Formats: sequence, structure tokens, C-alpha cells
Amino acid sequence: MNKKYIFAFLLPLVFFSAPCLLIAAGSDDDQSITIENPLNISTIQEFVARVLDIVVTISMPFLVVMFIYSGFLFVWARGDKAGLQRAKDIFFYTVIGAALVLGAFVLARAIDATIKQLKSEPGVTVVEVWQG
Repeated sequence: MNKKYIFAFLLPLVFFSAPCLLIAAGSDDDQSITIENPLNISTIQEFVARVLDIVVTISMPFLVVMFIYSGFLFVWARGDKAGLQRAKDIFFYTVIGAALVLGAFVLARAIDATIKQLKSEPGVTVVEVWQG
């Protein structure tokens, strides 16, 4: 039993430490390691905009399916109070989810546009705006 725990501890240790040892063994004075930005994003605003684009792209089809599902639940309830309550709850939470996703997207776009506008105005810096 203890051998399994030792193996489970040593295996990741070997895999994670081996690249460090190889880099250290082959290092010369003229070699340097550089890490390139795979996202090609230079500001936090671009990063937030891209993340929210992905979230909206993934969540929109899901929200549409949930709206359709809640509609079917309203039809299938046929006046049953428990079924109608379940359909209302699903519809309500779908509307709240859609409002959160779209609200975050619109808010991020508005903040991004405001920051870009502040940067483009001559003679005005972000520090001056925050100081009033």
C-alpha cells in the first residue's frame, strides 16, 4: 500500500524535474530561454474581451436550448401546478443567466471603449482622470 503512495509521489516529481535538469545541464552563457506569448494579447482589456467572446459564443447556443426546453415544459405541464412551477423556474434562471452573460459582455465592451477613448484624447492621461 505504501509503495503505491511513494510511486504516486515520485512519478510526477520525476516528470516535472527532468526538464529543469536538462535545461540546466545544457546551458551556456550565450543561450537564453524566451517564452513567446501564444495569445498575441498585449493588454488586459484584450484578454477580457477575448474571454468574454468565448463565453458568449459557448453560452448562447446553451441559452437558446434552455429557452426551448422551458417552452416545452410549459406545454407538457398541461396545467399541472408542479410542472408549471418547474417550467417557470427553468425559464427564470435561463433569463437570469442570459442577462448575466450579456451584461458582462456589454459592460466589458463599454469599459474597453472608454479606456481606448481616454488613451486617444491628447493631453489626458488615465492618472489625471482617476485623480479628478
